Amino acid sequence: MTLKLNMFLHELEHKLYDTNKSFCSNPLLLNIMLLTFREFAEIPDKIHIFYRRAFDVLYSQHDATKGYKRKKRADKDLTSDEFKKVLSAMSTLSYLDDMNSFDNSTLLSYIEDAKKIVDINFNGEEYKVDLVESVCILILDGLDYKFQHRSFQEYFTAEFILGMDDENLFQILRRLIKEKPSSLSNDVVLDLMYEMEREKLEKAFIIPFLKEIISSTKGPTKEASYLKYIQSGYSKISLSYSMIGIAEDIDTEEDAITFTVKNKRIGYTDFIEFIYRKYDGTFNFEKDKTGLSKTNDLSNFKKYGKKVLNGPDIYVNLDDTLPLNKVLFTEILKHLYHYLISYEFAINLLTELEEKHKKQGAIREVLFKLK
Repeated sequence: MTLKLNMFLHELEHKLYDTNKSFCSNPLLLNIMLLTFREFAEIPDKIHIFYRRAFDVLYSQHDATKGYKRKKRADKDLTSDEFKKVLSAMSTLSYLDDMNSFDNSTLLSYIEDAKKIVDINFNGEEYKVDLVESVCILILDGLDYKFQHRSFQEYFTAEFILGMDDENLFQILRRLIKEKPSSLSNDVVLDLMYEMEREKLEKAFIIPFLKEIISSTKGPTKEASYLKYIQSGYSKISLSYSMIGIAEDIDTEEDAITFTVKNKRIGYTDFIEFIYRKYDGTFNFEKDKTGLSKTNDLSNFKKYGKKVLNGPDIYVNLDDTLPLNKVLFTEILKHLYHYLISYEFAINLLTELEEKHKKQGAIREVLFKLK
């Protein structure tokens, strides 16, 4: 035990703290890391493996410390897999509702809904107690129950969605991105799914959703397509003079350009940026086919942009009248250079992914024919 503890402390000092600050800053979560390290002698780099092992350790530690078999719940004794299925369903339902803190009745309601989804009978009240006192996935904070760490909820959500058939997986992720596009940068559900089952995610969601985006934003010209794509997420672009010099990374006029996000954006730009981060460098193709170059020129922005009422800032609406002013439109597109590279990248990526899965399908057909 002393040797394992010393090894853990060494890993914590040289690697783990820098890569898991939010976990290591919480004593209870740090203890979960220690328990996992003691059992497996490592904290894996792939985060989904860590969460899977952490759950296994917490579940088995409960049984080992109690010294007896887990109590019967209602008419059925839950196995570890069954317990996890219920937890995954409950996590998904609450995640989609943007809930990670619950009063007693709300938590029990989610547990009851999860019971119906997985079709397993047990006592919901006793399951709730196990979540808090036995497996320590939830904590009681005052009168509310909370996940030990939000990423636990996200991990179990990722597991649950990956267990769906392709059609249901597509529909639930499509709903997630359109209703909660910020989830692509604010949490790890899609990251975990990509890490856990990339091939399934590509086939069931990434390829068909890229097709939807490209089809929905296609215009009569390349420039028109660019505008439709940007319009899916943003309503205007502004030059915020009032911000210059305030933040460390805003020292020039170009740095002070900001976007106004639509209240009901449909997540296309968020998803494309996610895809760009994940696949950049994966395939060997030319990613910049925009024909544009990044610019520092703001002369036309200043000349044709609209002044903010009672303020120093300037803005340009990203509406369908913008292309009528060719010089301003060209300048705006150059300022959108990064977003447009991502868009062109996605078009190329779709072709590569379709070809990749076509080849994999052909190989599987050959394997199935083998006697």
